[in-house]
Amino acid sequence: MTNEEMAAISSGDDGVLELNFPSNAEDSAGSNRPSARSVPIGVSAERCYISPGNMWVRKSGTGYKYGTVGSKPALTGCTPGVTKTGMTNEVWMHNGWIWFRAAGPFVSQGPGNYQTKKVKYICKGNGVYPFKVITFAWGTNSRGQTGTARDSTGEYKFSCG
Repeated sequence: MTNEEMAAISSGDDGVLELNFPSNAEDSAGSNRPSARSVPIGVSAERCYISPGNMWVRKSGTGYKYGTVGSKPALTGCTPGVTKTGMTNEVWMHNGWIWFRAAGPFVSQGPGNYQTKKVKYICKGNGVYPFKVITFAWGTNSRGQTGTARDSTGEYKFSCG
C-alpha cells in the first residue's frame, strides 16, 4: 500500500467512529438490496463505535525473542438494537518504501460491545519501524441491516528487539 493509500484510511480525530446503517427512508422503500448510501446509526437510535485501540510494544514476558507490537481494538457504546458485531484487524508496517500487512487478519465476533486482545505482530529481529493497525468492523441491527466502518490507529514508531 502506498503512503497516499494509507493516508486515505481515516484515523478518527477522537479515536472513535460510528458504524453506519441504512436510513429508515431507504427501509420503507421496499427494496431488499443494500443501499450504498447510509447515515450514522444515531439517526435510527442504533449505534456502535469502533476504536482501533492504542498501539503498544512489549519486549519481554511474552515468550518472543524480539517482542511484539499490537493493539486492543474495541466496539463500544453499542445500543441494545445492535445484535451482532464483528471486526477484522491487521497490523501494517512501513519498510521505508511502502506499507505492507505484517500480521493478520485477526477476525473476531461478538454480541455487541467487546474488545479483542489478539492483534499482534511478532517481531522478527531488531529495528525501528512505523506501525499502524487497521480495523474494519461491522454490526447487524434488530431489523437485519448491516453497518460497517473502517478506522486505523495513528502511525507509531516502535523498536523491536
